[in-house]
Amino acid sequence: DPSPDPSPDPSPDPSPDPSPDPSSNSDDTSVGGLSGGGLKFNGMNVVITGGTSGVGFEAGKILSAGGASVIITGRDRTRASLKATQISDTTIGMALDNLNGSSIRSFAHDLTAHLNGAGGDGGGG
Repeated sequence: DPSPDPSPDPSPDPSPDPSPDPSSNSDDTSVGGLSGGGLKFNGMNVVITGGTSGVGFEAGKILSAGGASVIITGRDRTRASLKATQISDTTIGMALDNLNGSSIRSFAHDLTAHLNGAGGDGGGG
């Protein structure tokens, strides 16, 4: 029955820090202190409800920087469109009030039309 070695290993751990400094990696999709860790989202279409502020807005930045086609929503179409331009030139802002059935139906119609027709590629850009 082997007993554990009571003496500690005096050498430091040679393994790299598991959380690298985002400012030192130019390929990182770091946005507003958040980091996508260099993740790539090419070919993904993403709809973020409540994307005009907070976590949704920051997620939109990271996903867009990683190559995703991003659509953000907000209750006010003008604000959603303005915030979308702050994320990227290809991000789209659309009106959606999650508590209003008419707004949900209108959003679904507009989204379907956009994905099936706008730009001809269905990619949201």
